[in-house]
Amino acid sequence: NHFVNRIRSNDPNSATLPEALAAINRVDAADLKLAVLSNELLLFDGVEMRKKLTFLDFFNTLVHAIDTGILNPDPRAYGFVADAWVAPEESVFLDDQIKNIKYADESGMQTVLFDMCAPAVSYAEVLALLGRGQNRIC
Repeated sequence: NHFVNRIRSNDPNSATLPEALAAINRVDAADLKLAVLSNELLLFDGVEMRKKLTFLDFFNTLVHAIDTGILNPDPRAYGFVADAWVAPEESVFLDDQIKNIKYADESGMQTVLFDMCAPAVSYAEVLALLGRGQNRIC
């Protein structure tokens, strides 16, 4: 897998899509909170991976199955994010797996199914949804 090879390389940040970085920067500039809900992110290199992926510095919360013992799409996993800092209806959940989207939607989150073939479209949809709330994305 090309992504896994890049993330395990000397420069794991090379695996980060430019569209993702642009969206993260826009959300950060709007002073909105960011969270990661993951089953796999830390499985590559554990806590060391957290230090290597510099874009994670923008995230307020990292909820990982290693810590919680609960895997996506268990509905309780989404509750950890909501309990951390934001009500589900005020959040946008982005994922490339429909089963995770389904349960996030059922938990009350706004959702976007990530399209690897059109990442800019997916991130634009996230920004549009976030722009509907009290804090506007400029």
